[in-house]
Amino acid sequence: PVQQPVMKIGIKKLKVCQWMSEETTCFDCIVTLDGVACIEASNEGHGASTGLRDLPNHQGSVARLTAYAKTLPPIVCTDMRDPQNPSLPFSYPQSADTLVDELVNDAENLKHMKRALKKRATFKTGKTLRHYAGITWEALCSRHAVLFEKVKAQFPDAVWLNPLPEAEAFALWKEATR
Repeated sequence: PVQQPVMKIGIKKLKVCQWMSEETTCFDCIVTLDGVACIEASNEGHGASTGLRDLPNHQGSVARLTAYAKTLPPIVCTDMRDPQNPSLPFSYPQSADTLVDELVNDAENLKHMKRALKKRATFKTGKTLRHYAGITWEALCSRHAVLFEKVKAQFPDAVWLNPLPEAEAFALWKEATR
């Protein structure tokens, strides 16, 4: 089989307005394709899909992103059933706006994770995140070693997020917050 080229999709200049976010996240950002700013993306937060517009001198970028999204596997929701065939999980095709929405959600979740890990010692057990409110990772390591043993005894599968590289911690964070 022919390998489909990978498009590097990113966002920059993200502005999120939480107080206007109702059914969807209210945001505005610039989408980059292979490192080049090409598309303006925005969502008013009322449940409608994300609007995508080519930036001046980058006509056809939204069409390129849309075509690329169609080559990707569908999004599978394992906690929902397909209405036509309940033995299968619900799935839907990728689109340009779902790709952008995922990047926006990841950027917001990464911000929340960084804030949480700075303030609290955090570990993942199963599909759950647990925090020690008021105890930072540094304080836990230096003064509360007995808590490590308690956590290990109560949650043998516990993985502490604080000392992990950011990408690894974020992957675990996403697993637990989906």
